[in-house]
Order: sequence, then structure tokens, then C-alpha cells
Amino acid sequence: MQEELVSVTIPTLNSASTLTATLDSVARQTYNRIELIIADGNSRDETAQIATDFGAKVIQTRCELFSKAHPSVVPSIREGYGIVIIEANACGTPAIGWDVPGLRDSIVDGETGILVPFDDTQTMAKQIVALLKDGDTRERMGASAMKWARSHTWEKSAEDFDNVLSALWG
Repeated sequence: MQEELVSVTIPTLNSASTLTATLDSVARQTYNRIELIIADGNSRDETAQIATDFGAKVIQTRCELFSKAHPSVVPSIREGYGIVIIEANACGTPAIGWDVPGLRDSIVDGETGILVPFDDTQTMAKQIVALLKDGDTRERMGASAMKWARSHTWEKSAEDFDNVLSALWG
């Protein structure tokens, strides 16, 4: 049986407590082995402690992380846009995150990933486990995620920004 992987990014210290609660719940709900990979974020001490508590390994190369991940779990309490989600999507990896500003802009709920009500760690854990167990949904979301990521080009962003400026100043 293939190992199941969960990738977790820790962008801020504020997300560490909800991350720990979610991981505790995933561990209780999962019957197969889950290898946890934590991307080193801004809170290195907190990252190291969580990695120790859950027997995880910490890696810093995002491409390596996302190519190994099944879902990418992003427990940020807010994001400017959620570039880390688009990076995961570009590797064909669907994302699971809180339904908060930034993440709701970068995750197309039910298509490229799953949005979970903020701070509902039990639902977050259930969604992680469900996506790990449902390979067909993971594959479908991964394909949609890759297509979604490809639509985010610098040219497209510049064109959209130019359109906003034109609408404001004619």
C-alpha cells in the first residue's frame, strides 16, 4: 500500500495551536500510516516542536514538498492571497485551508481544494482524512488545481491590474 502524505505549511506562529489540534484529530481518525511533512515557516521554534511532537520531518524546498504531498494543508488565519496554495496547485496538489481572506481567494472550494470554517479543527481533520482516502476526488481536484494555477500568470495579473486602473481613471 502506498504511503499517504500530508503536507503542512506553517506561515505564522498564530496558526500553530490550531495546527496541533487538527493533527491530533487526524492521527485519531486515520487507520493507515500518514507521513507528515512540515514546511519550515516563519516560526522556526514552533515548527521544530510540532515536528518533534508528531514525528515529522521538516523540509524547506517547496517543490519537493508539494510533489510528495497528497493534500497541502494551509492552516493560516489570513493570507494576502495564498501564493503557497497556487504553488501547491501548480504541482497538481489540492489544498485544504480555513475559509478566511486570502485562502478563499486562492482555493476554489470543491474544485481545487476544500475550504473549512475557521478554527473548526474537527472538520479540518475530517476533510484531510476524507481527501487522503478518496483517490478519485484527490486526482480530480489535483487536475483542476493545476489548471487553476496555470491561469495565474504575471501577464494575466498585469492585464487585470491595468483593467482596474483603467476603470478607476478612464
